[in-house]
Amino acid sequence: AKAAMGGYSMVDVPVATPNQFSCTLGGTEQKSFVNVDITTLKRKAEVIDERKFACSELVRQIVSQPGSRSNPNAPLAPLSAKDIETISIYEKVSDGRIECSQRTATYLVPSQSDPIAFKKWQMSQGRAVDVRYYDVAYSNSNQPEVR
Repeated sequence: AKAAMGGYSMVDVPVATPNQFSCTLGGTEQKSFVNVDITTLKRKAEVIDERKFACSELVRQIVSQPGSRSNPNAPLAPLSAKDIETISIYEKVSDGRIECSQRTATYLVPSQSDPIAFKKWQMSQGRAVDVRYYDVAYSNSNQPEVR
């Protein structure tokens, strides 16, 4: 959030657990604030061999406006709702170093309150609307790097 929205974008983090993350993001004006809720729907891990393992996770991300000032807990229709599936294959390449190939796919979620969002969901026909690939490397900073 800080990279995209600035250093003071993270206003509040009321929930941060392994299966639920909620935060409020925003700028200097009340109308620019948004709530982001991410809930884990499914998670799986599988050992491929002694050096490789795979993990997958499906989360639902809901972005909404905060409630009115008179009732900040009043539910409002989400600005966006989507499911995000991340599949990661990790490989231990040396002591202190793990490399990961990752695929993240975003799927639309049907909306009961927004006819345009519902139509977009219908048009997507269950296919991902965004797919991204990442290569990630993890290293133990306590291990000396040998070249």
